Amino acid sequence: MRAATGDATLGPMSTGLASFDAFAWSSLLAGRSALVCDGDRQRGLRLAEALEEAGAKVTLAPSQAVATEHLLARPYRIILAVLPGGESLSAPLRSALASAGKARIVLMMPPGLDKPPLPAARRVTLDIADRDLVLLLAGSADE
Repeated sequence: MRAATGDATLGPMSTGLASFDAFAWSSLLAGRSALVCDGDRQRGLRLAEALEEAGAKVTLAPSQAVATEHLLARPYRIILAVLPGGESLSAPLRSALASAGKARIVLMMPPGLDKPPLPAARRVTLDIADRDLVLLLAGSADE
């Protein structure tokens, strides 16, 4: 490959793709509805803000009971439940999550737990960076 000198024969990869040049972080989760269930208000607000910056419309639930009510009232494309002490999902929330259709379900849990308490869920550790969480939810890899 020749050095980048503005030569048109180098092709689009040498100068950047137009779609990449127009990339905006706020488009990653644009228009997706998200439910964040976290009993820790500050962490929940931080997670909600990270998802909103990526374009999601976020509902914050301070407890599993409230999250269950929200899930029974309307569908969400993204469901993030934080289980900081490794506690289990309540039976009503587990049932609502099992009926969530094609929603992307992510459980934030302490490291060391073998599998998520719900087969359809993806497990991440509590220390995941906001950026990595957004990329996971968007289905993108950070390259």
